[in-house]
Amino acid sequence: MGLMFLATQSSAAFDNSVVAGYAGQECRDGRCSMDDLSTRTLSAMPSELLQVYDSLWQEVANLHSRWKIFSQLFAVSEERVDLLREMAPSFFGVLHDTFRDDILMALSRITDPSRTGKKENLSLVLLVERIDASKYPEIRKEADILVAAILTHCAPFRDLRNRNLAHKDLPSVLRYHTNPLPGISRDMIEHALRTIRSLMNSIQRYFDQAETAYEHIIQRGDGEDIVFYLEQAKEYQIHLYQTETRKHQPNSE
Repeated sequence: MGLMFLATQSSAAFDNSVVAGYAGQECRDGRCSMDDLSTRTLSAMPSELLQVYDSLWQEVANLHSRWKIFSQLFAVSEERVDLLREMAPSFFGVLHDTFRDDILMALSRITDPSRTGKKENLSLVLLVERIDASKYPEIRKEADILVAAILTHCAPFRDLRNRNLAHKDLPSVLRYHTNPLPGISRDMIEHALRTIRSLMNSIQRYFDQAETAYEHIIQRGDGEDIVFYLEQAKEYQIHLYQTETRKHQPNSE
């Protein structure tokens, strides 16, 4: 099990802004929630749409929270990944794979069909279907285009989920499937997240004249904090080693 550096540009600085309408967006213990000013009292969305939108807002916010931490740890630089390998290789190897699989599963869940049999799924497809095309033709047309793009971007994630994560497709595991499992890059995930944000914010903007800055989510303790304390621990290890080395060096007089 090895740590993987997903090569792309270094992570941009994250500010702590959250736009109007969702000003209470925070993450605690890896979960995101709105404050007491719920969208149910602020939103002009129809109730049948708002019910799905609110739940998906939570899913999308939590997904961005996990992706931000993953990127901070494993996608900033080779030097940072080397630090993780040096300090706790087994732990960060497990953490890397767990975060990666969880993120891919989340992307697959929210792009599920609107129904499985007679049961509805909480998905972006269901969200768009809840927009009444006869009453809101403009936003429904825009949402249809965006959700189609999201499904295209997420197709490799869903394929991986169906054949390797949620299930173990034997030919894929044994590597003689005619269609090999797709490779996943950081840019592919970033592209999917951008399109998901576009859909969610286009709906929020249409009904409430507001947007959510999912990519600037507020977290109390994140990957940067972990890296800071690891760097401090490494410096202290070096200090202890140098101190012990000097103790055992003969005095030269």
